[in-house]
Amino acid sequence: MNEFAQKLQDFFTGRIEELLMESRESNLRYRTLAQEYDKSMDALLEELEKETQKQVLRLEEIQDQIASIDLDVLYFHGILDGIALLKAIQLIA
Repeated sequence: MNEFAQKLQDFFTGRIEELLMESRESNLRYRTLAQEYDKSMDALLEELEKETQKQVLRLEEIQDQIASIDLDVLYFHGILDGIALLKAIQLIA
């Protein structure tokens, strides 16, 4: 990846992260679901024995890591598509 493409990728990655944080703070539906999730997880963990709690938390960790990888791939493809578009309209070589 050339320097321009790297800088473009860094810019879009940073901007996406900013937008996600803003969305999480301002999006009522997101906040409501996050609170519901937390309450449900707390209630579930209270009902489980320690070893099972650890397994559930580990599973949640793995799911978060998978979701993170999926998002990274999605962002990267979006950036590549943007670069391809800029090349197609001849704004970059």
